[in-house]
Amino acid sequence: MIKRLSSSFFHYSIILFLSLILIFCARVLYSNVGEAPIYNDEPSWMQGAYFYHLLFIKKDILNKDWDSFISYDQPPVAKYIFGFLLNSYNHKDIDSNGGLMQWQLSTIIPEYNAPLIKFIHQQENPFDRKLLEYNNSLLLQIKLARVVPLDQQDYKLCRRAVFIIGLFATALLIIIGSYVFKNIIPGLMAGIFFLTNHTVIKVFLLALVDSMCCFFVLSSLLVLFWLFHGLKTKGSKRRVVAVSILEGLLLSLALGTKLITTYILVTVVLVFVASILFEIFKSVKAKNDIPVKIISVRVALLSLILTCAFSFFVLFNPFLYRDPIGGIIKMDHHRMMLMQMQSRTQSGGIKSFSQRISAVCKNGILMGNDNLNIFESFSYFFIFVVGLGVLIKKSYGELCTGFLGPPTILILWIATTFILNGAMIHIKWDRYFIPFMMCVSLIIGSGTSEMLDLLVVRLIKFKDYLFKRPQDQNPS
Repeated sequence: MIKRLSSSFFHYSIILFLSLILIFCARVLYSNVGEAPIYNDEPSWMQGAYFYHLLFIKKDILNKDWDSFISYDQPPVAKYIFGFLLNSYNHKDIDSNGGLMQWQLSTIIPEYNAPLIKFIHQQENPFDRKLLEYNNSLLLQIKLARVVPLDQQDYKLCRRAVFIIGLFATALLIIIGSYVFKNIIPGLMAGIFFLTNHTVIKVFLLALVDSMCCFFVLSSLLVLFWLFHGLKTKGSKRRVVAVSILEGLLLSLALGTKLITTYILVTVVLVFVASILFEIFKSVKAKNDIPVKIISVRVALLSLILTCAFSFFVLFNPFLYRDPIGGIIKMDHHRMMLMQMQSRTQSGGIKSFSQRISAVCKNGILMGNDNLNIFESFSYFFIFVVGLGVLIKKSYGELCTGFLGPPTILILWIATTFILNGAMIHIKWDRYFIPFMMCVSLIIGSGTSEMLDLLVVRLIKFKDYLFKRPQDQNPS
């Protein structure tokens, strides 16, 4: 009984201590919202609030501005959120000087233009000429651009909202870690590692969309856990269908915020495919018939999720109304061309496989802490390996019970994030590595919690040894 109380005391003391750290960090960071100077990408997202006015205030889905590259450069969900904030709280008339945003003409596109011309003369590559031609076509689209007027109060309002969404994303990370590892301490540790990372702090204090991406991706992952729990417990059909529709909505919101979140959509598909293959494997191993009913249910649910995700994604974006498939292909082509321009002309461009591996290791696995000494690096990777081992062990144990559950889903999500984002990342900009940091935070949180558990056990044994009565030490 005394040992149990001692263990509980240490356990709840750690939980209280970690919770206080998180609250303190959140409070300190919130007090710094609005203090940083305007970052060069903030006007891009803030002035996109024009499209909120266009869709929700004027209800104009036929406006020619929907066909501009500024409309389909990135999906509009984050722009709608900024527009709602500016319209509802600051009463900003974003249509008075609205239109296409001139910031593109004065800052970003010319940055590509001159280096591209120099690069083409050096390389004489036909593909690079295509990049320059595409860049010039973008310049032609924005010559008559106008500017949405924004002041410091507008930026401060949107930064506060972004930071609050980032706190909700951190809370989801804590919930996921606690749910997967059946212990709140790994979740709290993951939240602390994530929220105190210098890249995450910088991005969450600016009016950028990365915190929204984190929130929608983690929400989708958590709902996926919920969905497979319902399949395991054979919950009501209506609830399973409702959760599937919710999953589709969250996927569309993630993709509708930024196209880089495609990895969560791939994760969902892989999880369903893996669950179907696992059911077939179990049947073959037990020499039973193939479970056609279970497989058909999984296929139907995946189809429902993908249909809802596609439908909501198109619904949120009037650019896609006339030709959804062609519009998505055009969006993808535009992003690929822009990424090629960035990687060729901006500092930190990734041009080789070795650079890609190095960037993922330094900025992803090490979470930007690439100045560690040998001892710190060894300790970090040791905790990382321990955390990964704990996750794999939990996944294997659950698979042995005949069920594909949260640990396996989390492993598939981590693998998809590293493989897909690692293959697509084109430039070493810190915020592009935040998806890796979410995965690593959960693994490091698990490893740190495991080490803490071992330490607590040793401390309890040491305390028992010190306070052992003399007759216990010498029974003779």
